[in-house]
Amino acid sequence: QKKRAMEEGGGGTSDDASVVASSPERTMEAPQGQGGTTHAAFVLRSSVHILQKGIGQRRRAKDPGPRVLLELPLVATRYVSYDLGEYDLRGAMWRLLKDRPDIGSGSSLESFVVDGAGDKVAFYEKQKLLTAAVAGCDELGSVFRRFVEEDLAPRLQREFGGRRVYYQCPPTVRIQCPGGAAVRAHADGDYGHQRGEINYWTPLSQCATTLWVAEEVNKNARYVPLEVDVGTIGVFHGSLLRHYVPKNETKVTRVSIDFRLAPGPYFDPEWRLRGTLADHERRSVEFFPPPPQVEDDGGDVCDLAVDADLAVAAKRLVETGVAVVRLPVDASSVFEALPRDISSTRGDPLHGFHSAKGLGGYNEFREGCVFQANRPVHDDAEEEGDDSSQDSSFAAALESFRRGVHDFAREFLVHLAEALLLEASFFETNDWDVVSASQCHVKRLVNATLGDVAVPAHVDPSLISLVVHGPRAGGLELLVEQENHHHTNDVTHESSSSFKRQPHFGPTTATIVAGSLLHLLTRRRVPACKHRVRPTLQADLRDRVAATFFFQPAPDAILRPFFPPDTDDNAEKKSHVNEETYAQWKARAYATYFRNNTKKKKKKKNTTDTAAKQDDDVLALRPAEEKIPSPASVGA
Repeated sequence: QKKRAMEEGGGGTSDDASVVASSPERTMEAPQGQGGTTHAAFVLRSSVHILQKGIGQRRRAKDPGPRVLLELPLVATRYVSYDLGEYDLRGAMWRLLKDRPDIGSGSSLESFVVDGAGDKVAFYEKQKLLTAAVAGCDELGSVFRRFVEEDLAPRLQREFGGRRVYYQCPPTVRIQCPGGAAVRAHADGDYGHQRGEINYWTPLSQCATTLWVAEEVNKNARYVPLEVDVGTIGVFHGSLLRHYVPKNETKVTRVSIDFRLAPGPYFDPEWRLRGTLADHERRSVEFFPPPPQVEDDGGDVCDLAVDADLAVAAKRLVETGVAVVRLPVDASSVFEALPRDISSTRGDPLHGFHSAKGLGGYNEFREGCVFQANRPVHDDAEEEGDDSSQDSSFAAALESFRRGVHDFAREFLVHLAEALLLEASFFETNDWDVVSASQCHVKRLVNATLGDVAVPAHVDPSLISLVVHGPRAGGLELLVEQENHHHTNDVTHESSSSFKRQPHFGPTTATIVAGSLLHLLTRRRVPACKHRVRPTLQADLRDRVAATFFFQPAPDAILRPFFPPDTDDNAEKKSHVNEETYAQWKARAYATYFRNNTKKKKKKKNTTDTAAKQDDDVLALRPAEEKIPSPASVGA
């Protein structure tokens, strides 16, 4: 019976993984209509997803699986109501079926029956006709696409972030006549659907027979019915949660549609389970304009998307070392008020203004200011005589913006702590209040050359850094790892890295990058984001300005890894971090950096054991390849 069910179910998707009658004797018995007409015994459906026969657990285990940025957490079952006047799926479906006597007949969706499909051959012919009819129906397709792109996809994007939402198109239409067979319990993940796909199921006819969904990811979980009617959609995580449809014991036909949506960061549009013979067609919705293409020959653009959900952004940062988020505050007034004439360093170099070349090589082509979070911005402005009016205007704008960013950062750090499996308040307490110990920089690009690196590649010596760009220009480049796929008997991956320009998002959006501290204290599990500034557009030379916040612990904070050591001895040695204060680590790291700069050529020639031992000491504090400059000298 199981073998026969697999053949009849075509590998199966959604509520028809394999169609099974209530008893072996009933498997091929068809219900009778008026005048003895034979109705379909099985659930007739369009858009069939088919696997090769014999795809078992062992073969699935060998499949490399989809390559996704993030793993979608279990999505709780919920309901979405929609306006039938705006999205008349029921009406479009009836107008499609009523003119197709080759598929079935009836005076309404509730009375529509699929005639002459009592055997497998006839059933499959009807299924082909229905699939072609649904795919070719302009009215149903138009209503469905508008519904997804105007309503459902934006809801999903707001919840999970990302630039794209993928969706199945056309949807799957299912017709279960009175007396039609049950569909056994299954999870769509068993049939090649990705974890990142979310199921949407709605009836188009008034029928009491509905879909039943497990409450947990467990074969012994309790099943509950989707309490839906025409105009309501049941949303559930069908790739993980088992679900089934009982035999249609009513006297009316169940006509329903279902489909899947997938938020971009959690879905691989190129992946297919090995052995998939037929798959659903998909479209996508893009929610942010594509990044501007760089006009010169060195400007490949990163594929970065803005995350609306901070929990999602925190997980992305942990996975990739970089995340992009919307801010509740706008930096425009700060950039507009930044004094135009900063010809000399004014005030404390670590709490005031500096000219280009005023704070080391990382500022050779930048001028601006550095302010400590534990000191008011206006301290310097009130003491500068002739420039006090201009400086005070800037100080007021920056003070307001800084408060907003600090409040936002505290909220984001709660999600980051949870993503790292730490207490939610970890970055708010004692020496690890990284907001109170942070720095804020506002700097503009000056005297740079188009195409040349203006700020050398580096990793920030912070836990995380938050960068906000001006309204007209960017120029930030991130080191992006690319993987090339080579298929032999086994799938292998070769990695290479290159700098790519970040899309320009503007003064209400922040790029958050992982610093060397987060990289080390997570035993290198969180990748540190190496970056640089290189103007590749004329606008970068004219208008590039950015505000950067470096979030770091108090000087007395003891640096201890957040995670216990790995069981692998080699991994433990590689991820070793000496326990010392942040002030000690910072002094050692900066001294090493400046020593490397001044003795670069000599160090290359030094191959003694003593030099190797010195390098090992540095590795215990920072990643091997990274130069760690002072926070006052860097900033994207």
